[in-house]
Amino acid sequence: MRNMKPATMVDRLGDLQATAADIQDKIDELKERLAELGEAEITGSRYRVTVSPSQRATIDGRGLAEYCQVPRRVLARYTTVTEFTRVQVHPR
Repeated sequence: MRNMKPATMVDRLGDLQATAADIQDKIDELKERLAELGEAEITGSRYRVTVSPSQRATIDGRGLAEYCQVPRRVLARYTTVTEFTRVQVHPR
């Protein structure tokens, strides 16, 4: 891959992401169908699946701060900013 031209790398990345998206769709569908069976544990010949219903709670920090009338400077003090680089692929 080190000798690939940038345009070739872009197309390869796009192809791989499209393939990954297709695979993820299939994974999600299988998980959904397994969960619908209502079994806590399902065993195949090579793998075992456990199904665990759960809940996740999230807090809207900005909404809570606004509701509690927290000053922006206080909110800024407790806000962490992390730098990162995002590479996005867009079909042509």
